[in-house]
Parts: sequence; structure tokens; C-alpha cells
Amino acid sequence: MKKKGTLFIFLTALLVNIHSCSSEKVELITINAEKISGLEVLNDTVFLGKIVDIDVYNDHFFLLDKPSMHVYELNATSQLVDIHLTQGPGPNEVGNLVNVSIHDEKIYLLDLNSMSIKSFDFDGNIYLNKKIPHPFTSDFVLNSDYIFYGNFRDKNPIRRINLKEKDQSIEFGKSRTWPNRSFEAERHLAITSDQQLVSALAYDKPILDLYELDGELITSLDLSNLDLFKYTLEKYDKDIVTKRNAALVVIQDIGSYKNKVYVLASSFSSESKNSYNQIIECVISNNEIVPTRIIKLSSSGYYLSFGVYNEGRNIVGFNVVSNNLEFFKIDN
Repeated sequence: MKKKGTLFIFLTALLVNIHSCSSEKVELITINAEKISGLEVLNDTVFLGKIVDIDVYNDHFFLLDKPSMHVYELNATSQLVDIHLTQGPGPNEVGNLVNVSIHDEKIYLLDLNSMSIKSFDFDGNIYLNKKIPHPFTSDFVLNSDYIFYGNFRDKNPIRRINLKEKDQSIEFGKSRTWPNRSFEAERHLAITSDQQLVSALAYDKPILDLYELDGELITSLDLSNLDLFKYTLEKYDKDIVTKRNAALVVIQDIGSYKNKVYVLASSFSSESKNSYNQIIECVISNNEIVPTRIIKLSSSGYYLSFGVYNEGRNIVGFNVVSNNLEFFKIDN
């Protein structure tokens, strides 16, 4: 226990450095996630074209396959349980799906064709079909009362919609534009178990913002001093040598488990030394975001989405290079 206490004090000191010393690099403890199994998604049981989002619910894996517009449900042993969203047309019809989230035994999806957030029960019956007013939407998350989604064309880039009342929406968030561009990058969202909202930009400016659910900004954490973000968009565009020899690092996804937030940063290069498939693990404590360690996945892959399960001891991710769903073990 003394070692853990000492480690937390050390990591808290690193947090201060990240906030106050933008010129100094920060190094966190790095561990290698142990790959324990893989599922070939082109087989006799499951035939998936491209998994664009993963959600974990009651240790079942819900995989959003963009080409088929189905949600595949697998159990903890990777066996196919069900294929959702096979009905249509009418209000049950979906198209151009980009995100999936499971909440209260219902499947929520972001449908860019109809510009709506839809939800279905596990029998395929539609429960919600809520139009959203902005055509440039990225990620969404929800709890029992609200849906939050990111809009990268807005001055206030996060919108909260009340699920139980009409027209009770608010807009909030700090806008951060791309270098030399007038609009925001896409952002990823997560809700912690104690009902706080975390936001992260997909491209460049790797900053985590922590909000109360009423839109009040609690704190921000700038991760740009971590070595793995040395090839972000702003630096990448200015360095011709880097463009020839490295790959752009992108925040592909974020997730949460209890008081922890996980940020997936990925790039792919033919040279493995410049490939990044790493998850930054952070702890939210006393209204601060404290980075704790970096979890490395396979450097030869490229991961679009991931999920944390088994009480934070395991990670599942989709590797688009091998077209495999891969399962990892991490030490807590």
C-alpha cells in the first residue's frame, strides 16, 4: 500500500507539470497489454465488414458493423448471441450509423442519414427516434436523463438533450479549432460512473475537458507533452521530414469505467517504431484528471474503437489491419 500511495503522489506531481510546464515532456509508466485471444470476424459465425464502434454492456460486446448496419452481440466467450437491427423499412430503418451505446436494455445509435438518435429494445422494437438539429455531429453518450453529443460546427460544441422533456436542450463546451481552420475537430465523449462528462478532441490539441452535467467546466488536462502526441496535426503539417517517416496520431475513441477514463491514441506506419496504439489511463479524483499510465496494444495493428470490461481488467479492440476482434489483459 505504501508503494501505491507513493506512486499516486508522483503521478499527481506529473499532473502539475502537464498543466504548468508546457515545454517539458512528461513520461508515464508504460505497460504492455497481454493479448489473450482474437476473433476472426470473417468466419462462419460472424461476418463483419468494418466495426466502427464497440460498447460493453453486462460483459457482452455490442459491435456496430457499418457496411451491414447491424449490431452484433457477443457474450464473454466471444460467442454470437444475437444480430440486432435486421428489421425495416419504416421508422426501424437505419443508415450511415457511426456510434452505438447500450443503456437500460436498449440499443442507442447515431444515424447520420436521418440526423437522429434512435434506440431499439433487444427485440428490435423502436423506442426513440429523436431528431438532432445539427448535420455535423460526431460522438454521443447518454445516461437515464440526457443525451450529450458533439457538434464540430458550433461555437458551443456540446449539446445536452433532455430525454424526458421536449425542447429542454442546452449548449456548452469550449471550442478549439484545427490549425488554420475555422471549425472544430470532432470530439469524443464519455460519462463517468459518478455522472461527470469527459470530452476529448479527435485531432490535434489532445485536451481532456471535464464537465458537470449542467455544462459547467470543472477542469482540463492537456496531454500534448506526452511523447506519443509528437505527431499531432499541427506539428505534422509543419514538418516535411515527419510526414515522410511517421504517421499522424489520432484520438480514435475514449471510454470510462468507474472513476477512470481511457483515451485510445492510434496511428499506423510501415515502420513499427512510429506506430502508436496506446491507451492513456487517467483517474478522476477531487475534480482533477490525473494521468496514471500508458497501456500499449499491438504496434502492428490499427484500432478504431475499444471497450473496457471485467471490472477494468480487460480491453477489447477491433484491429482493422488483421480484421480481428482482439482481447487483452491488463494488470490493475
